[in-house]
Amino acid sequence: NFGEVIGADVALGKKTILFQNLTMKLEHGLTIKSTSLINIAPQKTQYDPGNTITFIGEAEPNNNLEIIIKNQDRTIIHTDDIMVDATGNVNYKFPTDTGFERGTYIIIINQGDSSYASLFGVGTTPSQQLIITMNKLNFKTSNNAIINVVGPALTKISILVTDQSGNEELTSSVTTDLTGHGHGVLNLNSLSAGVYTAIALKGNLQDTTKFSVGLTTGSGEITFSSTKDVYAPGERVLILGKTGSNSILAISLIDPQNNTIRTQEIFSDSNGQFSNTFRIPIDAETGIWKIEITSRLDHADTEFNVIS
Repeated sequence: NFGEVIGADVALGKKTILFQNLTMKLEHGLTIKSTSLINIAPQKTQYDPGNTITFIGEAEPNNNLEIIIKNQDRTIIHTDDIMVDATGNVNYKFPTDTGFERGTYIIIINQGDSSYASLFGVGTTPSQQLIITMNKLNFKTSNNAIINVVGPALTKISILVTDQSGNEELTSSVTTDLTGHGHGVLNLNSLSAGVYTAIALKGNLQDTTKFSVGLTTGSGEITFSSTKDVYAPGERVLILGKTGSNSILAISLIDPQNNTIRTQEIFSDSNGQFSNTFRIPIDAETGIWKIEITSRLDHADTEFNVIS
């Protein structure tokens, strides 16, 4: 029998194990893969303004993939949804122009309960960042949460979970591998129903993400509005609203042909307020679009015009 722990500093890819004594030699091949179902990264770490940025890798076949790109201010500048084909291979292109702002950018990939993030630079090498994501937005109290971090390679990252008043509820840590990615599991059994913040910390680097535990649908009356009545394709829409406190809401974007373009879950805070932003597809057709928000039997919608 032979057993060996593969360290976090071992690079992904094909490897060979060699067994040898004085009279014979035996080779065995194996492939070291990420524990994540998603493994997508920029083809290069640095691009020039005007380049087309290519992201390549693998994801779960025959499933929808959400792509989010944030700039150095952590502002979302691009979102897209694509369908992964039967091979599981992903080759996604994001064009820039010569006026594209230089700096470090983050790509976040979401698919089902899996999440992955990576860095790239435009006009400069990417600066060191710390990114935290979770496999879900809303959890049951019996769930375990998966924490994903991107940061300095081979580094222990502290993880804190705080409630809405900033009180510390959980502590943990995640150690990154040779690529700077790390994964950990949080047991949520000790948390009561509510909204929480997960914080990743290392030196002067920090990132946060919000999540909920034990919230239910059936929020009561829902009121909301978008900030404008007319948008152009590719433009971002901000909605602001109010409903019952600490409730799960499903928000859908619907085109003029009544096709649902995107659906995602959000939650209201302890005061019942909620907000969300999303991007109208760059190839959106002209006409009346609709946003619907539901929480079990509670429902509200609003319409806006898209003009090319």
